[in-house]
Amino acid sequence: MAEKNEIVADVCRKVKGSSREIVSLFCEIVAFESGDKFDLTKKLSDDEAADLANHVADRLKEKNDVGAETLKMQARFHSAYAEELENVESMHRLKQSAMDELRQDIVKMKPTSETDFETISMLHRRIFSFLMLAYDEKLSAVEREVAAAMESVFPRAGLKSFVALSVSDKSNQLMELFNIVFGIRLFNKEVGKGGVSIDNVPQNLLRDCASLTAKLEEETRAAMTQITSTTDAACFVAQKLSEGDEETMNQRLGRVKMELIHRHQYYHFLSSLLDEINATVANAEEMHERYSKQMKDLTTLVGGRSSVPKDQVYPKFDILAATWMRLDALWQTVKAFERIFKCLQSYKEPFESIFAGNDIDADAVMGASETSLLPEAGEEAADENTSAMIVQIKEGEEVPVPALHGFCPVSLVEQRGLLRRGQTDKGMVLNEQSLYACVDDNAQRLLVRNPTKYTAGVLSVVKDLPQLVHLLRLDANFPSLSVQRALANEPVKTYSHRPKMVDADSQTPTQ
Repeated sequence: MAEKNEIVADVCRKVKGSSREIVSLFCEIVAFESGDKFDLTKKLSDDEAADLANHVADRLKEKNDVGAETLKMQARFHSAYAEELENVESMHRLKQSAMDELRQDIVKMKPTSETDFETISMLHRRIFSFLMLAYDEKLSAVEREVAAAMESVFPRAGLKSFVALSVSDKSNQLMELFNIVFGIRLFNKEVGKGGVSIDNVPQNLLRDCASLTAKLEEETRAAMTQITSTTDAACFVAQKLSEGDEETMNQRLGRVKMELIHRHQYYHFLSSLLDEINATVANAEEMHERYSKQMKDLTTLVGGRSSVPKDQVYPKFDILAATWMRLDALWQTVKAFERIFKCLQSYKEPFESIFAGNDIDADAVMGASETSLLPEAGEEAADENTSAMIVQIKEGEEVPVPALHGFCPVSLVEQRGLLRRGQTDKGMVLNEQSLYACVDDNAQRLLVRNPTKYTAGVLSVVKDLPQLVHLLRLDANFPSLSVQRALANEPVKTYSHRPKMVDADSQTPTQ
């Protein structure tokens, strides 16, 4: 008897270079397509497990299979997204754990008497080690600067009053010291008198945000151009097929539909990443402005003076460090998005496009998507119980998100899986609390007259095209084909990238 995870491991051994998350999704899809032959909710017999593993391995080994490549992209994007962001969090947790462990050790230390110099010296060394946790590189210049800042803020003579505090007060004072010392080093870096090994995070963050935004915008535009040309090709082939050129066009239509699904999925993932980075940019710019103001206030306060009242300057060092740490948390996230983007790009076009050979002439198909491929809505009786209606979006109102991710259900059904974006400027069709966008007025009329035909028809189409489950957001209708469900029990990988600092108050990783 074998469980799914054992079957996944078996396939990974058979297909070199395959990842568990991709194999896991393919197991679910092959099981779904087989009907009741493979029930992954329970253990399979050894023969059933071997049979399923062979089917999955064969599917994964197929070359130039656009549908398989789309499924691989869906599985890998979601797993990479989870892995990268989890890695940022897990590296923070590791650093936080190290800080918590040393902090607990420090607050529990108590000299037996005022003359217990050995314990007092050890306490001083451990507090210094605690402050050095901020830096991966233990350079002598860093150690000297930290030691000087520590002596200024928390001189050795102050240890006697420190050990008399409660555990809670000791812990709070340690974190305040941590931030003040780091804030001093940030200021020293700003004025050119120290700060060795501290990255210019505020500047690096804005630089990397701008760079990644530009790359994503360019790639998104290119992806949309490909979608337009591929849609034209699909409509051109479908039109030729309807004119009777069945022998040469039928196979091409299936191929170009699959390419169109792949390109839409790629574009959707790009768009979601672009949305993420745009939100991060807004946050980064606001926080960068805050940091710059804090640094300017410090520079104005300190100026060229040899001394400044501690109760005025120390809180500013503390706040400056906390802001820098939050900026670094954003920077780590942006770098994670960059790695996710690179992973996604590897699935951009892992197949030979139909445009690559002589199958389709790009110039000949240009504009073909402007031709309607749908039957005219006649005067036939509508569904007896239909309550579907066309609703208009008033000017200035936010356009609601349509069902099926905005794709036209009529096109999907009439052309068996042909993806065409619906238009919302002339309204949408409301049916059973769901709004649908259609390619044109005729499609709207068809859907209003017979909504059941098209809503049920979409589900029928998707049964044959599992790549559409995720793209059309139909996971609830096909739970066994859900990418998230298929990956739910797969372990999240870790990476070697490690953040350098922790804001203990906000639990935010920083550099």
